[in-house]
Amino acid sequence: MRFDVVTIFPEMFSALNSWGVTGRAFDQGLVSLKTWNPRDYTTDARRTVDDRAYGGGPGMVMMAKPLEDTLDAVAADQTQATGKKAPVILLSPQGERFSQKKAKYISEDRKSTRLNSSHSQQSRMPSSA
Repeated sequence: MRFDVVTIFPEMFSALNSWGVTGRAFDQGLVSLKTWNPRDYTTDARRTVDDRAYGGGPGMVMMAKPLEDTLDAVAADQTQATGKKAPVILLSPQGERFSQKKAKYISEDRKSTRLNSSHSQQSRMPSSA
């Protein structure tokens, strides 16, 4: 099973393939992990990926262009590796709860599935998934 993770902190995922149960899964070739950094798809010298929220207020938001270019690169790489485009699932607070049963359902007969998530306290799948 292949996992592609879009993150501006790819170093945080290095422990997954080195330790514990997940480390053994990587050693046995059961799973693979590739991290994608949106900063690699920016055009400015500072490699900017976030900006202030429209209308002001606290916090920052991801810029659309670097994120879109990153997701396009992930899709192209997955298509090249598997010969088909992987389904994309957006995890959202408004959808159904993401459970082990749902994970098993979406993993059946698929080599790759993209789970895209924004920061939320509880990830949920859209009702149509």
